[in-house]
Amino acid sequence: MRHWFTRLRSGLKRPQAKDMADFLIWRSTAVFGDFRMDVMTRLVLKEHPQLTDEEWRKILNRYYEHVNFWNIDWDIIAHELFALASAAGRPPPNIHHDYDCYTLDIKFKTPKTSPIVPEGIAVLDQLDQES
Repeated sequence: MRHWFTRLRSGLKRPQAKDMADFLIWRSTAVFGDFRMDVMTRLVLKEHPQLTDEEWRKILNRYYEHVNFWNIDWDIIAHELFALASAAGRPPPNIHHDYDCYTLDIKFKTPKTSPIVPEGIAVLDQLDQES
């Protein structure tokens, strides 16, 4: 017998996925809309999708939204990012660096496709000087 939340989830219409990242994000989203990084890690480990950098960026951005909303501790974030990197066969420092770059891009509203830009570093330096 299926659980009530499985029945509820099966009644939801699946959105049109533009790429593999959208499909993985949809599958990693729980009934009430919260993102499940443990599910994403299991999907990546099980299916071995070949994701582009832009698709990784989408996944990390969705994870950032989830972490920011729930105010999750950095230790948990680091553990989940390490598990995702291990499942994907990517070096964990790269995933942590990518996550940090993308979150800085969001905070300072720089283009999401750029790495840390000198303007963002200048803003950080300016904030340090003001305090």
